[in-house]
Amino acid sequence: MLAGLDAIGYTGWLVIEQDAPAQGRDLDRIRADQRANRRWLSEAVR
Repeated sequence: MLAGLDAIGYTGWLVIEQDAPAQGRDLDRIRADQRANRRWLSEAVR
């Protein structure tokens, strides 16, 4: 998807949303997922 946006010259915003369980359940997993998402994005978008 990122390569496709780059190919068409897209320079706008990209919003990534992650659903989370109600009332903060599995907070450690959610935080780990967010760290992994940010790490992936920082490596993929250069």
